[in-house]
Amino acid sequence: MKFKTSRDVIQSFTYLQCVDTLQDILSRLIKAHADTKEVTINDLKNNYLQMLNFLSSHPSDETKKLCHELSTHSIKDHASTSTLIEFLNDKYQSHITNIKRHDSRDSLSKKESKSKGLQLVLVNLRSAHNVGNILRTCEVFNISEVHLCGITPTPENEKVTKTSLSTHEWIKWKYWENALECLKSLKSKDNTIYSFETSHDSQKITDINVEPESILVFGNEKFGLSEEVLNLSDKTIEIPMLGKKNSLNVCNAVAIATYHFTNHLN
Repeated sequence: MKFKTSRDVIQSFTYLQCVDTLQDILSRLIKAHADTKEVTINDLKNNYLQMLNFLSSHPSDETKKLCHELSTHSIKDHASTSTLIEFLNDKYQSHITNIKRHDSRDSLSKKESKSKGLQLVLVNLRSAHNVGNILRTCEVFNISEVHLCGITPTPENEKVTKTSLSTHEWIKWKYWENALECLKSLKSKDNTIYSFETSHDSQKITDINVEPESILVFGNEKFGLSEEVLNLSDKTIEIPMLGKKNSLNVCNAVAIATYHFTNHLN
């Protein structure tokens, strides 16, 4: 882990990212301590010192407070790695609680800016990393709800939570064992279902009328969506591509689609 200290990088690094970085160092320090890897422990302590130096120049008042609290005890003040872990864990828990409390206070005002009615359905995605990245995208665009179907990993999976960078805590999600049941339930509430699939029946995303209550459906990274899912959809759409591969990673496809729909709805 390297910390760049240019003014631009420091200002773009958010308070939440600073707390996430503290959590990352803490988690790896706990693992290294359990495995008695002294070399790794020393490297992580150096990372910790770099982080303190980095945060000392941060413009955010909340981040400056975090830095001040961390610097009240230097590494030399801790007789053992376990006492350092205990100290860092106490500070992390305090600040993550502060973030959650702040989010709770803002929830009503944020609700007004949500992309009204825009929801995602992920059907049988294999990669937990893809799901975590998609949840980050959904948080950015204030997606109302994400439905995770079949074998799609949920935020109970550690890889999902790590890749989502804590945004899973801000996203409303629901797990469905059966994707068809999910889509039938959503369709019964007068939602318009758009399934993303490249086929001879697909319409270009740029050619469709975006409905207020939209459901965007994305399928398995390799096999796409089943005929049963496509038959339940109101429209099958695709993202126009100019290259030879004619394929996008599902995370990129979700990012493009959610931007396009959010832009039209707002």
